[in-house]
Amino acid sequence: MAVIAKERAPRSTRKKRAPNILEQLIAGCDAERVAVQFVDGRVLEGALLFNPIKRCGKLINVDQEFSLDFDPIEVKEIKVLVARLPTAPVDRVEARPERENRLIEAGDEGDED
Repeated sequence: MAVIAKERAPRSTRKKRAPNILEQLIAGCDAERVAVQFVDGRVLEGALLFNPIKRCGKLINVDQEFSLDFDPIEVKEIKVLVARLPTAPVDRVEARPERENRLIEAGDEGDED
């Protein structure tokens, strides 16, 4: 009895999404508001969340009170409507060791009895 392997469809005929959609999804997470055009023709606006590891996304619109979970394969195009403003750099303050020394010295003076 001979075993015959199934013939696979060539890679060019399989459904695949261009890598630029994934790049657009990741870039859209940095925007405050995006318009997502789906393959089925819908165009929805809102804030975009995308998890590249799980390959799932969520579109949230607070004004219209809806959220939609989607797969990247459902997305045709993403347009950034409102970019997020860059945040100001935060100056980090380092602890001053001489201040701790003053507190210790002040504590020693009070112990004299």
